[in-house]
Amino acid sequence: MTHATLRRLGLLLLTLALSGCLGGGGGGSNVRPTTDTPTAEPTDSAVPTTGDTVLVGVVDGHFNTRHVELVGSVQDTWNLLTQDRDVTTPRAGQDGVPNHGTPVASLVAGRTTGTARDARLFLVRATDSNQAFASTLAEGVEKSIDQGARVVSLSFAVPPAALAGTSSTTAPLADRIQEVTYTPAQGTPVTVGTALVISAGNTAASLSDQRFYYNPTDRDQRRLMERTILAGGSSGTSRAAQSSYPGEREDLQARFLLAPFSSRAADGTTDDGYLTLRGTSGSTPLIAGMLAELMSRWPHLTAPTATRHLLDTADRGSPLFDRNDCGESGTVNCGAYYMGRGLADLDAALRPRGELAVATGLSVEGASVPVRQSWSAWSQAFGGELAGLEEGTRGLVGFDTLGRDYTLHTADSHQPLRTHARRLTDRMEAQLQRGRLEPALHAQVTPRVSMTSRFDPSGELQAGRLHAELDGLAVSAFTARDELEDLPGDFGAQPHGMATLTHTGGDLAYHLQERTGLSADLRMAQGLNLHTRFWSGSADRSAGQALQGRALSTYRSRHHDVGISYAAGDHTLLSLTLGQRRESGGLLGSVGSGAFNMDGGTRLNTARAGVDIQLNDHFGLWGRYERGFVRFPEGGGLLRSLNDVQTQQAGLGLHWRADDAHQGFFSLAQPLRVESGQAAFDIPVGRTLEGSVIRERRQVPLTPTGRQTDIELGYAFSPSPTRRLEFNVLHVLEPDHVRTAPADTAVLTRYGRRF
Repeated sequence: MTHATLRRLGLLLLTLALSGCLGGGGGGSNVRPTTDTPTAEPTDSAVPTTGDTVLVGVVDGHFNTRHVELVGSVQDTWNLLTQDRDVTTPRAGQDGVPNHGTPVASLVAGRTTGTARDARLFLVRATDSNQAFASTLAEGVEKSIDQGARVVSLSFAVPPAALAGTSSTTAPLADRIQEVTYTPAQGTPVTVGTALVISAGNTAASLSDQRFYYNPTDRDQRRLMERTILAGGSSGTSRAAQSSYPGEREDLQARFLLAPFSSRAADGTTDDGYLTLRGTSGSTPLIAGMLAELMSRWPHLTAPTATRHLLDTADRGSPLFDRNDCGESGTVNCGAYYMGRGLADLDAALRPRGELAVATGLSVEGASVPVRQSWSAWSQAFGGELAGLEEGTRGLVGFDTLGRDYTLHTADSHQPLRTHARRLTDRMEAQLQRGRLEPALHAQVTPRVSMTSRFDPSGELQAGRLHAELDGLAVSAFTARDELEDLPGDFGAQPHGMATLTHTGGDLAYHLQERTGLSADLRMAQGLNLHTRFWSGSADRSAGQALQGRALSTYRSRHHDVGISYAAGDHTLLSLTLGQRRESGGLLGSVGSGAFNMDGGTRLNTARAGVDIQLNDHFGLWGRYERGFVRFPEGGGLLRSLNDVQTQQAGLGLHWRADDAHQGFFSLAQPLRVESGQAAFDIPVGRTLEGSVIRERRQVPLTPTGRQTDIELGYAFSPSPTRRLEFNVLHVLEPDHVRTAPADTAVLTRYGRRF
């Protein structure tokens, strides 16, 4: 006889010797039926169950499948004693049969008492008493595995060593427990295995003191324990006094978990009554239900992963974990000694582990970006509602470090770059600040070269221009550090030169710390001029404060255009300009990061027509209209492309100057607005068992619901060259292109005097 055979024979004899004293974790004396327990169903669980149905095997005694807690939850049954499906005869509580199986099963998937109310049960009758042979319990586990159970609850204090090598088939249980596969509605079956929850018992004794409880050097026992949780009982935030505990062995501490020692459960002697089940028999199914809940929501979780995660997320708030004076040596952590990993905490286990990330590729384990770094801030051109963007990313999921998918609330991920109120306030404050600027300084360098510059009170240059006049050609180099500073040829540049509150640019220049460039005008024929312009700018890092403290992406913008102007008589000037604006890290002034990055590079091709008419010595008219066509290449973020996106902005005004002391204007303007187009999003919405990301392609409209119209009246009075009073009234209809937004009115008065 070989050594291995002798070892197995010895284990069998040991199992038979121990099986006679394997009392149910709850124990007959620990079952306390209560007549005052209310039978009304409590409110729904704070953790609603969603996901796939998980089968849980419950290996126990008799079951009353007619009890209201179990009706609809039982998928199948098996009686190991009679080899049939009758698990209810004789009725529980009669002929000396313990009332144990029914309350235990109800704590797994009972309608009001279970921790996994959507789970299904496979009920296995293994005994007519409070004791069972380890071989019979192992056979019950195997029957559950045959049915596809992903979790098995054993409310018997059976040593793992007595189960690992036991089997009614040729393969040991440690092999069988790895066999269960999960098959999705569509897809390939994946091996996930079965998790086992075993009652620790109610002897108030250390499991470490049981010589043959668990041998980590035995391969079969070690593989079984990787999928097993040892269930102890808790009272309040600590261990219940009667519950067994792990003791000094770290390998047992690592697999030990507490759940309530006393629980309201179904009374098997009735079809609708309840009792209080006391003992680790009740702790065991509670933990089994928690595992089923995890696997229901995330079917890809294997038995080792799910059990380890539930152990890792246990509540360790007991003061025992702050002490290190337990055990024979007086140096063992008391929390681990008596409570193992701590109190089972389903809420903590359901929360994301680690940092959530949005998958940008096809695999959960592939490229991703953290959710906290994924945001977008949209310019005025897209409107203030952003309903289409929110719809396009609805159902977006992020994955934690276990590959579990969580639906993200994306409403907070899409925000306006600035609200109408913030934009108007910024402009009013900037206009007031400009009133403090030193007057423009003009210097004639040579008869054909001049310089113009403007500084703030601290002496910092705000705008400058170097201009040269050659034969028929005028060339300028310029710089500006203020989004209010209209560069030569800007759409918002108005001929009267007064301060305005109207802002037509749609946030295109909001991020730019400085713009520098060149312009040239060539006189081609009588009244016909050719003009061209180029400028570039980059982001002001401090602008991140306007984005709720988020760092601004590397935003850059450059613009070039070419156009012609024609003087149709002495008082009328017509112009036509074709331009292109290129953005890096943005889209029409919008910026994003992480999964919502806009790094693909945007091109805005524009066509603009303008007219300036001098009616007489005092009055003049001007008008501008611009149409834009956006090109956005296939990007690497969730925003993949834009289709047929067109923009528009327009302005019309009347300006007046009586003399050097009085001037004014009246204007109508419609700021930059997306007139048509759709955005294509590629959204991760789930995962397959194999780890592939399930993605959806969505097209959403970008057109705002309203059209902002700015109506402004301005007046300036300069009684002397050193004093100036300015007055502006702005009335805004449908602010931020929101149809239902109330109209807004702003008044700005500015007085300046130089000494």
